[in-house]
Amino acid sequence: MAAECEERVGMRGRVRWYLGDRGYGLIESEHGSLLFVHGSQVQGEPLKEGEEVLFELAQGPWGEQASAVRRAES
Repeated sequence: MAAECEERVGMRGRVRWYLGDRGYGLIESEHGSLLFVHGSQVQGEPLKEGEEVLFELAQGPWGEQASAVRRAES
């Protein structure tokens, strides 16, 4: 039961692409894996391609995905 709710915090990555009008996209993690991100998990303005972001890793209906996504401070 606990494994279903497990999240890892402090992950870093870059927005591969994001469709603001559709509300989803992909983030490439610092380890090279591609993660789905839904617009409901984005804090602030919609994401832009190439932006560096911080996020948590969560288990979604189709596998791991990004959650609590926020822009990395420069």
